[in-house]
Amino acid sequence: MLLAHIQELLAKNQNTRIYIALDSIGKEEVLTAVANHFEMLVAVEESRYEVLEAMDYDLELFTTNPKESIVEVIRKNTLY
Repeated sequence: MLLAHIQELLAKNQNTRIYIALDSIGKEEVLTAVANHFEMLVAVEESRYEVLEAMDYDLELFTTNPKESIVEVIRKNTLY
């Protein structure tokens, strides 16, 4: 459901920056699916990038540079 919602947002807002607010870990599969589906990088913080690396995810789908992607993962607590 989350993946479908993100895909819908991206399809409707192709030139708009999209922020995905997540807790620490647990949605890596969704991030990977978004990157693969839209053939784009997903920007993540350095700490999440290291977690992805430790969990053996395909790091070619991710970047730590927000300027390289319109999709950026931020920490949920930064919204408050």
